[in-house]
Amino acid sequence: MERIGRIRQQERIARVVSWALISGVATLGTIAYFLVRSNAWQPMNDAMASVILYAGIGVTSVGLLTAPVLGARLRHSLRALPEDEVIQRYASSIIVPQAIREGVGIMGVTAGTLAGASNWILIFSAASVASQVIAFPRTGDLGARLGRSDQ
Repeated sequence: MERIGRIRQQERIARVVSWALISGVATLGTIAYFLVRSNAWQPMNDAMASVILYAGIGVTSVGLLTAPVLGARLRHSLRALPEDEVIQRYASSIIVPQAIREGVGIMGVTAGTLAGASNWILIFSAASVASQVIAFPRTGDLGARLGRSDQ
């Protein structure tokens, strides 16, 4: 019974932190969007804005492509560990890639804000949130992982 409680606790931690990360990007994106749309934020000059926007596109693209690879590597590394360590490290194997997705979303929103490009703010926010929702931890993932490793 203790094992089931520890599994549920780790799954709950992964879900709560994932929701917090999703909420952070969504909130920042919403605030930045309305700041730029209401002209409360003055963008940089056009040349610098383009450079920052292209840098934001590059960083966001690389980060969103790297996060799933890192997550797969972290989950794959759990296979060789004893069950107790798998339970302890499960949340970090979910949270680290989610944090990368959030971080690049924040960088993209910041680039869009600096450039004064409200459409890009929405795109960066949506890409970050969508990638986090797709990779959101589901109830039973850890239990299923442990069940497969026993066979």
